[in-house]
Amino acid sequence: MLGVFDFLKINKSSVEIPDFLLKRRICNDDVEILQHFFDYFQITTFAEINIEILNNYAKTNYDSAIQVNTLLGLYGIKFIGKSSLKYSPNTRNKNYLLVSLNNTSEIYNLKIFQTKYKNLELKFLEYFERIGIQKPSQITGINLSILLDKLNLKDVDIDMLCSDINISYLEIKKENLENFYSDINQNQPIKAFDNTNENSFFISEKIS
Repeated sequence: MLGVFDFLKINKSSVEIPDFLLKRRICNDDVEILQHFFDYFQITTFAEINIEILNNYAKTNYDSAIQVNTLLGLYGIKFIGKSSLKYSPNTRNKNYLLVSLNNTSEIYNLKIFQTKYKNLELKFLEYFERIGIQKPSQITGINLSILLDKLNLKDVDIDMLCSDINISYLEIKKENLENFYSDINQNQPIKAFDNTNENSFFISEKIS
């Protein structure tokens, strides 16, 4: 009988790293559980992530693996197979990447929308908190199209929503994404590995 830790293998899943994510490196400002994930496997870039690493991490801590997969999917890693619906749904098939413009603000002080979609703001912020995002800078790189699917907002017109984005706090990048992380990586420090905690694992809360 297969155990719960083989959930990715059961679904016969694999992952694809889109070109714009190949240059994405982990940094000290990333979500804490992602920093731990990269530390645990001594990797520095998203290009090094594969299904074997994700399965091995699930054997260490199943709940943490779900949270890591959720974040990786939001940032653009494409899960193939049954896991795609859980971690990287993208019914619009678009790459609309969020960029935080006000990284000094607390996450709950973010004014995401101007008027029309203001009613969705709390829904966004509560979800960010639930998946471990604590700083506005950690929103940068999230694919808005995937985020809307995760929030069960498949019927929202993404282009109309983008037109209501508060440009004092956020912007949307849709083109020339191959260079998206080049400038960001120059300005953010790379996460330093903590080799003293090789056998430790991160305890996370269950998320949906």
